[in-house]
Amino acid sequence: MNLPPDFWATEREHLRSVLQPHLVRMAIFGVFEAEKKLTQFGISFDNALAHADAAAWARQYTDTILQQFGTTTEKGVAEIIASFTETPGMTMGDLNKQLLDVLDRNQVRAHRVAVTEATRAFASGNNVAYQRAGLPAMAVHAPAHVNCRCGERVVRLGDEWVIVWSTNRDELVCKRPIQMPWGTVQGCRDMHNRIISVGPYLGQKLSEAQRG
Repeated sequence: MNLPPDFWATEREHLRSVLQPHLVRMAIFGVFEAEKKLTQFGISFDNALAHADAAAWARQYTDTILQQFGTTTEKGVAEIIASFTETPGMTMGDLNKQLLDVLDRNQVRAHRVAVTEATRAFASGNNVAYQRAGLPAMAVHAPAHVNCRCGERVVRLGDEWVIVWSTNRDELVCKRPIQMPWGTVQGCRDMHNRIISVGPYLGQKLSEAQRG
């Protein structure tokens, strides 16, 4: 027994209404903040196009998240309905309660993701602005993990610009191994001052790149 497709379409739209506006706002805010950073270096770009790029990224990323939610939720609901059909004495009230529990958890999860993914949306907005300004793209975006509070900054290295990871170096910074494009690092503490923009310096500490 399965629920009709229009049920899942409605459920996804509920989740979209939670996530998408939040991610769009944060991505555009990322563009705005990046523009302030770049202005200090005399770098400008078409911020209207960057805002459009950031909003498009947020809409596409929302679809990715909803697809992940949908797979998980539909599987959970299918298991509950199968249990209902196979369990003697299970009432419609029991079924409704279990279904509501799953769907309510999904709404809570959507809110939690909205908070966690705000960092990713902000960083993606930064990345859009940097590319519109002619800077290299970021190969790595925050967050590196749930509740990651890291960010990035722009640095002039010789004749070119690079983007460098910036970590809040306090007792809350994670030290868990994290897989990066260039290998494994020991958490966000080890990421501090590493170059994360695409190019020959990717993964190097800024001090190493400056000596080279």
